[in-house]
Amino acid sequence: MEFPTRYELAETLRRVQEAEARLEGLPELHHVLSSVGKVEAILGQSSEGVYLAQILLKFSERTEREITIDDIMDQVRARMEGFPDAIVGVSRPSMIGGQATPVELEISGERLDTLDALVLKAHQFSEAMPGILDPDTSVRAGKPEIRILPRRAVLSDLGMSAVPLGMALRANLEGIKAGTYKRGARSYDIVVKLAEQQGKDQVREFQLPGTDGHPLVLTNVSRIVETEMPIQIIRKDKRRLAKLYAQLDERRLPLGTAVSQISALLDDQVGLPPGYDYAFAGTYEFMAEGQAGLGEAGLLSIVLVVLTLAAILESFRQPAIILVTIPLALIGTTWALAFAGESFSIFVIMGIVMMMGIVVNNAILIMDQFNTHVQQGIPRHKAMIAAACERFRPIVMITLAAVLGMLPLALGSGIGAEMRTGVGIASAGGILVSGVLTLIVMPILYDLCTRKMAEGPPA
Repeated sequence: MEFPTRYELAETLRRVQEAEARLEGLPELHHVLSSVGKVEAILGQSSEGVYLAQILLKFSERTEREITIDDIMDQVRARMEGFPDAIVGVSRPSMIGGQATPVELEISGERLDTLDALVLKAHQFSEAMPGILDPDTSVRAGKPEIRILPRRAVLSDLGMSAVPLGMALRANLEGIKAGTYKRGARSYDIVVKLAEQQGKDQVREFQLPGTDGHPLVLTNVSRIVETEMPIQIIRKDKRRLAKLYAQLDERRLPLGTAVSQISALLDDQVGLPPGYDYAFAGTYEFMAEGQAGLGEAGLLSIVLVVLTLAAILESFRQPAIILVTIPLALIGTTWALAFAGESFSIFVIMGIVMMMGIVVNNAILIMDQFNTHVQQGIPRHKAMIAAACERFRPIVMITLAAVLGMLPLALGSGIGAEMRTGVGIASAGGILVSGVLTLIVMPILYDLCTRKMAEGPPA
């Protein structure tokens, strides 16, 4: 929860107690821990300020309750809806610690007012997107600031400089370090400060000692301007940023789809002026880096499989035909994830890389039997069909064994099963569909690729 910056600690604490009262009686709620003045973020990062607060809710483990965590979060949002004078965000802890925001859009540029306008416009459009929850921005109302600009011509006529003016103001508002008191191994600053007065009018009425011993009112020797200053200026790579944050209903909108939709929104409707760019940080940045690394691992695994098969089969054409089983497996993976309502995640991609070494086994069995028949003098077309028919039972046994072995992973419902079920579903679907389609597609594809060879002299 974020309250106005004018809040003091006691006021924030009172509002947190009001929020706790709203959250009483939530189903399966066991413990409540409230902290005021500091909000934990991902990877140990935090934001501090007396106007910030955080409430951690501990519920029953998923194996002990019927209601899902998404339903509980919906109830929390419903209870906190309309909470006055506060910006409320509801999230679950990330796997690597702290509170994570899936969508973290960064718009970079030079002028703060332009950045604020752009991110507020993006926030307005994103609110209407289905699946976007608790959208928020880094734009905040500024804090009041009093600027005192010395009238140097007047000070020069009086024989004064601006330095005593600043020192007197510091003594009035902050205090001046006059010395150090040492006691044992510790040192304490001795600060001299004028009597405290409440309100900003004391600044205008502040009196300075004149050169002739008569006091001077501050307004006679300076110009006082009341403005607003930003409470924070975010920088990254030496550029100023404005941020858009949002939670996601992952049942309706996966992270990758949300990023694509927001990117299209920025390009088509918001329209960034020259010199301004946008990027996505946080969870999506970690996901993109992980996908790039796993993509390289997948490509490397395919190259190693091709080289190994080429050495064993003494041919580059046959390994290329065997690799057709990988796209067939991806068809099954996509269908299985869509049927189960899952999306492509880092763990699913890891499962696909692992699956590449499994699905090629069926094609290897057929190709090995095919080469045996060719050595026996059987025509290639008949040899491929015979090999597919003869290897039908081993392929069915291998496929069923692999799929049944993945089912406990795919159907798991214990603690932490959310990270594992996608791997099991993707692997089981890919292996099953690849095993079925390999028996049909591989003979047809080989016949199409070797038809000219069959018409010519025997190889």
